[in-house]
Amino acid sequence: MTVRAAMNAYSVELNDTELRVAHGSEIVVRSPAYITVDNDTVRIGEQARRQAHLHPQKTHNRFWSNLNQNDLQTIGGQFRHHADLAYAHLVEVYQQAGKPDEIFFSIPGSFSDEQLSLLLGIVDACPFSALGLVDSAVAAASGITRPGNYQHLDIELHRSVVTRLGINDEVVRQGVEVIDNTSLCSVYDTAAEFITDTLISQCRFDPLRQAETEQALYDQLPLCLDALAANRETVFAIQFEGVKHQARLTRDLMLQRLTRHYQAIQQELDPACSYLVSDRLARLPGFALQLQAALMLDEQCVFQGTLGHAAAIHTAGPALDFVTRLTLAAKPGISSPQPAGKARTTSTTTVPAAASHLLCEHSAYELSEQPLYLSQQVPAATTHSGVSMCSVALLDSVPVLTMESDDPVMVNGEQVESTRRLVTGDQIRLGSNDTVYTLITVVHGHGQQKT
Repeated sequence: MTVRAAMNAYSVELNDTELRVAHGSEIVVRSPAYITVDNDTVRIGEQARRQAHLHPQKTHNRFWSNLNQNDLQTIGGQFRHHADLAYAHLVEVYQQAGKPDEIFFSIPGSFSDEQLSLLLGIVDACPFSALGLVDSAVAAASGITRPGNYQHLDIELHRSVVTRLGINDEVVRQGVEVIDNTSLCSVYDTAAEFITDTLISQCRFDPLRQAETEQALYDQLPLCLDALAANRETVFAIQFEGVKHQARLTRDLMLQRLTRHYQAIQQELDPACSYLVSDRLARLPGFALQLQAALMLDEQCVFQGTLGHAAAIHTAGPALDFVTRLTLAAKPGISSPQPAGKARTTSTTTVPAAASHLLCEHSAYELSEQPLYLSQQVPAATTHSGVSMCSVALLDSVPVLTMESDDPVMVNGEQVESTRRLVTGDQIRLGSNDTVYTLITVVHGHGQQKT
C-alpha cells in the first residue's frame, strides 16, 4: 500500500462507547453504540441513545463489550444475539461513511481472542473488506518521542482499560488490565445523581421522576462534564412543561462524587510509568489534574497511528493478524509527558484551528481556557459578576458557551439552555438588546491561522 493510498484510507476505532470512522485522519462519522428495537422499528446510534432512558427495556448498548453469540430471548426478530446487533451497527456506520470498500480497524485491548475471531466473522459478512487490525493504545502511542515505560488509560461505556506499553524503537504492548467496575455508564450515573441532588436542593425539581426529563439530563451530561473540566462552575438547566429548572454546579463538588471512579483506575497505575490519557478520560472533570506525569491524547492520534503504519498493519489474505507492536513514527508528533498542571491535548498533524476570538462591535477578545464572561454591558470580563449572562472558554481547543444566569442567550437564533459548543461564524445574542458577539478566527502573516 502506497503512502498516499494509506493516508486516504478509511479506518474505524471500535469502542463500546461509540464507533468513530475516519477518512485519512479526519473523523467523518461518530455513532454511539446504542440500538433500540421496538417491534419492526430499529434505531441505531445517536437516535437510539436519545431513547435509552425513555425505553430502557428496548435499548441495547452491551453488544460490543459483551460481543458473543449467546441467544437473546428479549429481542427476537432479525436480532438473535449481540453479534447481530454489532453487525447492524457496523453496516450503519459503513453507509454513513459513504460505503468505503476497505477499512482498517483499531481495537481496544479489552477484546478477548474469542471476540476478535467473532469480529472477523462479522466483518467477513459485511459489504466491505478489513485491511488490518491494530491495538488502539499501540496505534495512539506510536508518535511518542521519548523511550520509556508507559500506561495508556482509556474508559469505555462499560469498563476501563489500562494498557502497559514499552517504547524504544518500537511501541510494544506488554499487558492489559480491564477494570469492570469503572465505566462511562457508572460515571454518568454518579454525575446524574449529583445534578439531581443539586436541582432538588436549589429549585426543588427532581429530573429522575419523569422519563422525559431523565433523558434530557443524560443528553446534556457530556457537555456538562466538558464545561466542568474547563471551568470551576457551570449552570445546568432543564425545561419541563414550560418551566425552566436550573442549578449552579461546581467542579469541586462534582469531583467529590466522581473520585471513587477515578481511584479505581489510579489503583492500576505504576508510578514508574508515564501516562497517556485518551480523550474520553481527559474530558472528565478533574481526572488529569490528579496525575503527576501525563499527556492528554487527541482523538485523532489513533487514526494517525493506524494510517501512519498502514503497511505494517495491512494483512494480505483472508487471515488478519492483530498487531500489538509498531515501529515509532518517522516524525513523531507527541512529546514527552508533562506534569498534570501542564497536561495538554496533542495531535500528530495540524488540523484547522477553531475560533480564536470573540468579536463585539470593534473589539476582539482572545479565547482561552480562562472563561470570558459576557453581559449586556460591553466589554467582556475575565471575572464573574452579578450581570454575567454566560461565559465562553476553550475546552480541548473548542469554544464552549456556558450559561451563567436565567437571562436568555441565543446562538444563531436558538436559545441556549445549559452549554453549547461553538464554531467560527456563530453569533451570540444577549437578552433583548443588540449586544452580539461573533466567533471569528484571527489570521496573521501570510494567511496563517493564529494558534
